[in-house]
Amino acid sequence: MVGAVAAVFVAAGACSSFDAAEAGPDGGSDGASPDAFDGESPDGAASDAGWVPCAKRLNDPAHFCDDFDDEGARVDQKWTSIPGDGGAIGETDAALSAPRALVLRLAGGSGQAMTLLRSKRGGLVDVSAKNHLAVSFSMRIDKLPFPVNGGSGYMHVAVIEFDTPSCNTSAGQKQRQIEVSLFPSGTLGVALMGLRDLCPTDAGDFASMSTPLTGADFLTNFRRVTLDVSRVPCNGGVPGAAVRLAVEGVETSCQSLGAGEPFLHGTALTMQIGLFTSGTWGETVIAYDDVTVDFD
Repeated sequence: MVGAVAAVFVAAGACSSFDAAEAGPDGGSDGASPDAFDGESPDGAASDAGWVPCAKRLNDPAHFCDDFDDEGARVDQKWTSIPGDGGAIGETDAALSAPRALVLRLAGGSGQAMTLLRSKRGGLVDVSAKNHLAVSFSMRIDKLPFPVNGGSGYMHVAVIEFDTPSCNTSAGQKQRQIEVSLFPSGTLGVALMGLRDLCPTDAGDFASMSTPLTGADFLTNFRRVTLDVSRVPCNGGVPGAAVRLAVEGVETSCQSLGAGEPFLHGTALTMQIGLFTSGTWGETVIAYDDVTVDFD
């Protein structure tokens, strides 16, 4: 049912399940308590151009897909859940691809907090022999983390993480990843860490992609976000690899990696969806659907 939001959250620290009727030791629901979003239901039925249901997609190591729709499927079959303090992981029937979508909630606070899912090791292909990576997810924001001109820090909503390198990247840290984040200004930004050079000799291998998007663009309706990493340069840019960000199939920004080799040094990749925040933020509720990772 898309017209009315029904959210079932699993308490922090519990194993998340998409079977709301699963009996616990006391005969009740297994740690899950029903909850609902405030106010009117958002319409989950936005376009998801080009979406192919997981059941109809290729099932091999080069393709990862989760639409959270399999009857009786548990989220921990494909993901490791990390609810954290003040976090909850559950489902909503206001889905983009019916009948379910993932929904994550994080209570307001300060410092650092998280509620997220990480794809299990071995679930994604060795990247070292690949030339192209496309990661897509559909996201709807029901409660923004930062009020207008309020809060501080950042909130990751998705992270693509290559294996940790043996040497420092990203201004002195051992990181090789792509981070999609919301900021107090309202903007949605992308940070690229350690993709140009495995062991940079300068201050660090870090680049960012500015976008015209804001968190408000994802309110009430799902929007499909795609990050594309390949050796196709940005238009008019220097030859070499590039990372592109597109929403609903429309490219919003492109960042050149120059002669960087984003796949050369990577041996595995982990996909993370969910909320990791540092700073000061308000209660946040975000739904995810139709997550895919494709290599060629």
